[in-house]
Amino acid sequence: MEISDILEPRAVIANLRAANKKQVLQEIARRTSASLFMVVVALVKVLLHRYTGQTDIIVGSPVAGRVRPELDAQVGLFVNTVALRDRIHGRDTFEAIVRRVAQTTTAAFERSEEHTSEFQSRFGISYAVFC
Repeated sequence: MEISDILEPRAVIANLRAANKKQVLQEIARRTSASLFMVVVALVKVLLHRYTGQTDIIVGSPVAGRVRPELDAQVGLFVNTVALRDRIHGRDTFEAIVRRVAQTTTAAFERSEEHTSEFQSRFGISYAVFC
């Protein structure tokens, strides 16, 4: 099986059924300089696109909220959820989708500490949008 066969969105699912799934996903991650997590998120988005016909796909991901040193001594759960939003089209190659998802994921994780009020003031969005 050629890696180019694996990277076509419609062939991804069939190739995962036939091959060593982890090895296939790791090879895609290596070729696209993405993490295995990013490849799996891209795969989920392709499946959601395929089953729903929607092109605007949003997947939520939890992120650790203990990035500040002053929180180290506190007890409790510090978790944020980031929205990973991408446009998925049937004409895209899976490699292109993985690269786009990798960019989206990296940007979302970098901004995971921003609060709703910061978004509101930066973009002039009213509170009603977040409800």
